[in-house]
Amino acid sequence: MNEHNEAIPWYRDAVFVQTKAFGHEHIAVVNSLHNLGNCLHAIGELEESVSCLEEALKLTSMILGDDCEEVADSYHCLAVVYQTQTDFDKAASLYESALKIRRDKFGSNHLTVASTLLNLGVVLQAQGKVETALTFLKEAMVTRAKMSNYDSDTTVAMECIDKAAIEYCVKSAWCMS
Repeated sequence: MNEHNEAIPWYRDAVFVQTKAFGHEHIAVVNSLHNLGNCLHAIGELEESVSCLEEALKLTSMILGDDCEEVADSYHCLAVVYQTQTDFDKAASLYESALKIRRDKFGSNHLTVASTLLNLGVVLQAQGKVETALTFLKEAMVTRAKMSNYDSDTTVAMECIDKAAIEYCVKSAWCMS
């Protein structure tokens, strides 16, 4: 966390200097806003994080278009902040937007797709949408297994699937013993 605290003034300065040098609508400004937003999230400054990430998203869409990987990254990072704030509706919507772009750009077998699937599954599970969450979590697990031979994210996906499956069984008559 200390590194994030140290980086924040540097990113603020970068945004200021880059805006003066290039104007506000420049990709260098976007990158600094994005990094600043992520650092602010890391130290718990969630409202300011959202502000920076929303501005980065707006500028990225304007500069690069609505369907580029950078826009998907912005959606994903914003979703993570809303997930931290337990605003699961906003988080799910943003993850879905990121997922659509990432699938369109990379297909289904890509690590960023798997990451978004995992996070979307976790959010849906937190909303009590266990059956839908299981679908996304299983897809994330299969994709991660194909791409990275069971890394730590795959383990997280499997643990989430186990938890969701137990919750689903508890709610379902067919699992009652």
